[in-house]
Parts: sequence; C-alpha cells; structure tokens
Amino acid sequence: MEYISRQLRSGMDGLTAMRTLLKGSAMQIIVGPVLTRKGGYAFDCWTPEEGLSCGYTYGRIEDAHYARKVEIRYSKKRDSDHTIPCSTVDEFVRLMI
Repeated sequence: MEYISRQLRSGMDGLTAMRTLLKGSAMQIIVGPVLTRKGGYAFDCWTPEEGLSCGYTYGRIEDAHYARKVEIRYSKKRDSDHTIPCSTVDEFVRLMI
C-alpha cells in the first residue's frame, strides 16, 4: 500500500497505481460486481493467466453476493497475492485493460 500511496502523491490516479503494482505480481484476481444475467445474478472474475471467467448464475441475488464474498475471502487465503473486488462494471473493465 505504501507503493500506491507514493504513486498517488506523484499524480497517478488510484486505478493506474493499482494496475502498475499488479503487473509485477505473481497472481492477481479481479472480482467483478454482481450483475443481472439471463436467469438470475452472477459475477465474473479475471486473471492475467486465465482471462475472463464467467461466473455461475444464481437465482437469488443474495446467493450471488454470498458466493462473491466467499470467492474474495478464498482468493486472499490461497496463493493469490492480490485480490481486488470491484464495485462497478467501469472499475472492473478499467482494471482488466
């Protein structure tokens, strides 16, 4: 986080600083927001190694939010150095680029 703080002080925006930090990481996972899909609700994940992974579609929004929280917690416990949960589609897309 200190690296990001230095980058922000130098005039770099938060997403650019985060992207710069993650480029040299061993493993990064970006978790998208819960969205409406045909048949229910889902969230997607993205890694540089595997690209975009479309999530399972849940019938209830509460189930999709619960599964997303579990994915975020699990990702932080396994060998992932950086897990970034995104609140908006715009944020998710900007971090994937």
